[in-house]
Amino acid sequence: MSGDERTTIGLTPESKGTMEKLMPYFNEQAHAAKFAMALAIQSGIEPGKTTNIETVWNVGSFDPDRELYNLVVALYPSSTSPYTAAEHFVNQGLQLLEQHIEENKNIDIAELV
Repeated sequence: MSGDERTTIGLTPESKGTMEKLMPYFNEQAHAAKFAMALAIQSGIEPGKTTNIETVWNVGSFDPDRELYNLVVALYPSSTSPYTAAEHFVNQGLQLLEQHIEENKNIDIAELV
């Protein structure tokens, strides 16, 4: 881990809009964000950095046991900032979900899984 590791996870304004559409399906926004992260990883999205974000979660509340951190390290050992990658996966996954909503006019969680 480098010295520039994130201490927060944020969403872009567009991702926040998608998040609102997902809330009938999830109890908490963090659960929807983790689903989006998993979708992005499963879809082959590579680690990156998302810009134009607004902080939503502290990493201590989003990943209290560092399981997501360790997942990113295990899957992408060359990643120097696992929480930056996790934030990117969340936002990219939300973009994928937005595309799914636009194409299907609804959300079919079972189809996505």
